Amino acid sequence: MKNNPAKTSNLNNHTERFYIAYGSNLNLTQMAHRCPTAEVAGQTILKNWRLMFRGANNSAVTTIERSPGYHVPVLVWKLRSQDEQALDRY
Repeated sequence: MKNNPAKTSNLNNHTERFYIAYGSNLNLTQMAHRCPTAEVAGQTILKNWRLMFRGANNSAVTTIERSPGYHVPVLVWKLRSQDEQALDRY
């Protein structure tokens, strides 16, 4: 699953981005394994959005789409460049 980074900053000579995650990227254990330097920066709920699964049963990916009455919980992660690269491989 690939989400779009929301903001970039350069702290301690490391590029950091805020990443809005849903689906399996809410799993703290999985994210710690995939992205060991990532930190949770916050959480919220996207109102009037729905979590959807696209693709075949054995290769489905998650996405979100606008849908009145639904909501999607999200985490905001602070990622370094190596974390973002790890997510791109996933």
